This record gives sequence, structure tokens and C-alpha cells, in this order.
Amino acid sequence: MVLIAILAVVAILLVIVIVKSTTSGAKKRRRHAQNSAQHSATLEAVKIKEKLEGKASSDDHDDGEEDEPAIEDILDAEDTAPEPPPERVVPEDLLRFRLLKEDDLSEMQMKEILTLIKNIPRPSGIFTPLSVGQFGPKELAELVSQDPEIAAKILRVVNSAAYQLHKKINSVNRAVVFLGTTLVRDIAMRLSMQNSFVAKTPEQEKAYSKFWKMSIIASALAKRMAQLFELGEPSAVATRALLSFIGNLAVLAHRPDFCNQYANTQSLFERTKIEQAILGGNSALIGKQLAHQWKLPDIIEQNISEILFPMIVPPANCVVEDKRELVLCYACCRIGEQMTFNNLTDVAHCEVFPKDGIEYYYLEEYLDETGFSKFERLLQHMKLRKEIGFVIEQLGNYESK
Repeated sequence: MVLIAILAVVAILLVIVIVKSTTSGAKKRRRHAQNSAQHSATLEAVKIKEKLEGKASSDDHDDGEEDEPAIEDILDAEDTAPEPPPERVVPEDLLRFRLLKEDDLSEMQMKEILTLIKNIPRPSGIFTPLSVGQFGPKELAELVSQDPEIAAKILRVVNSAAYQLHKKINSVNRAVVFLGTTLVRDIAMRLSMQNSFVAKTPEQEKAYSKFWKMSIIASALAKRMAQLFELGEPSAVATRALLSFIGNLAVLAHRPDFCNQYANTQSLFERTKIEQAILGGNSALIGKQLAHQWKLPDIIEQNISEILFPMIVPPANCVVEDKRELVLCYACCRIGEQMTFNNLTDVAHCEVFPKDGIEYYYLEEYLDETGFSKFERLLQHMKLRKEIGFVIEQLGNYESK
């Protein structure tokens, strides 16, 4: 009887090992398939670009990539046991600061915020479907084509002298393949909001441009990271990152005197302190009310209202509906800020955990807690660096128009 019991236990353990191995292998194959599809789409766009530019097709592997592990291998590798975190002292400024939330506002403060946004026009018709929809290239091209002005501007961008194309792109479908769905969608969303945020001075235009640039970089990076980490719907994560800065745009529209402070202040913490001291609210609260005024879905309002939490709230105390999406978007927004304010073209030159930024104090802990401990390493991978570099290059071409 004892022998039979032992054999039964051994058999059960063998079944558990086999199931676990099968599940792990299936997950690895699924991730590999998803990333292979993404890589194939990128290669297809590159081949079209090279054909249009009259260049020979490039090899699938570029210099420096052969020696790197595949992204899938980085993601599948077991995490090493973390070293005990060093004793850290919470910065005094962080301890003293209180992030205002909607429940903290007096009736007068809320009225001031509503006054700040009331004259900001609602974006053009395709903005809402762009912000909530999930699109393949064909569906996106069809939606963008519904707004002839936006479609024409995207075609002007892709046919600009910067590309030196031998053959003109004359359809939105081909423009989407050339530039990629994420970039076209983000540019279309920006264009659909152009009548909402009209620059009246060079200073205002400079400040607007900075926030547009950082939002589009953050959106592209958030979508790619969401794909790699198999997080929810990547397009929705990208939209969340893109709209994280609309509160800042609203402040600039109502208070042009903020232009110099915004344009020259990289620190999110310092910007937020200024907003609360002068406006009685912050960009998250203002952005949430603007999303409500524009009748965007409740989930978008909620996402915007939470975007500052990782700066102030310790990870253990942060209770939100989708913490992983929040943390990923927050991290990508900080990278977008660094690249914009420091004029960086290579995402690998960003610091994920700079020692002198209060807004980064809790970030490493947040990333570890939510399963993104490999976020920093992925930023160093040549494949990801090229993908984000391509987005920045296209943004430069867009700005020149």
C-alpha cells in the first residue's frame, strides 16, 4: 500500500511538470508568433520605403543585432533574485507634497477648472473613434479618409522632401503601411485636435510642440511594450499614454503665461507643484474634466485622472482598476519627456531611474511589482531602439511640414 501511494504521488508530480512545461512552451510560442508578426510588419514597411526611395532591400539583420539575445529570450529568461534594496530616505519635498484629487477640491476650485476648459472646442469628428477603436491598417485608412483635410495632411507628410521618394504615395492605405498604424493614428488624433489647441504666439507653439512630441513618443513606446509584455489591448494602452498630456495642453490654451515654465521645466513634480499652487488643480484633474467635456468614454476619464499616482503614491498604497497599464503608461511618459526635453534620438540614452528626479522615486518599485522589471533592459535592445528611432524621425518630418 505504501509503495502504491508513493507511485501515485510520483505520477501526480510528473503530470504537474508536464502541464507546466506545456503551458510555458505555449506561452513562449505565442509571444514569439506575436513578435514575429510585428517584426514582419516592420520589415514590410521598410521594404516599401526602400522601394519607394529607390534603394536596395536591406538585410533582415543589421550590424550589432547578431550579438544581442532575441527580445523573446530576454522576456522568457528567469529573473535573478533581486538584491535587498538599499535603505532610502523619502525626499522631504515628496513627503510634504499632497497631490490634489477630485474629492479634495472645493466648489470654487472645481469652478475654476471648468472655467479653464470651457472655451476649448471639441476635436473634429474622427477623434472619438480614433481614441477608442482598435485598427488594422485598412480600417485606419478608411477612418482617416473620412476627414479629407487630415488625410491630405498625412499624404503631404509622407510625400515630403525629407523622404526623397522616387514614387509618390497617393493613397492613405499606403501611407499607413509606410508610417505604421500607431504613428498615423497619433498624428491623425493630433490633427483632429488642432482647432482645440491653437497657438497664438511662438512661445505657445513651442510649448505645444513639446507636449505633442512627448505624447506621441510615449504612445509608440507604450504600444510596443504592451505587445512585448502581452498586456491587454496594445492600442488602448497607446491611447492612454497619448492622452496623458491633454491636461497640460488645456493649461497652455487657457494660460499662455505658463509657456516658458512648461517649455523649460522637465520635472513633472515641479510642473505639478506650479499647477496646484497657481491653478488650484493639476494636469490630471484638468485633463479628466476636459475628457468629460469632450464626451470621451468613462474609462478614458478615469485613466487620465490616475496618471500622476505613481509619482506620489507608494506602490503598496496605490489601488486602481488596472495598475499594470497605469505603471507602463507612466514609465513611457517619463521616457517621452526625457527624449523631448533632452533632444534625444536614441531611447537607450534615457535614464529609467535617475537619482535626482522625484517623479522617479517609486518607479523601480512599481515596475518590479507589476512585472516590468525588464523594462530598462528592453530599452537597450537594438530592435526596439530602431523602432522608436523611426517614430522620432517621422515626427521630425511631420514638424517640418
